[in-house]
Amino acid sequence: MAPGPPHSWLFGHIKVFGQVAASSPY
Repeated sequence: MAPGPPHSWLFGHIKVFGQVAASSPY
């Protein structure tokens, strides 16, 4: 999907996930 190494978009996904988790307590 995203160009570049897998761990690259994976790291970004984790970053966004952490941001969303911090935004709304699950």
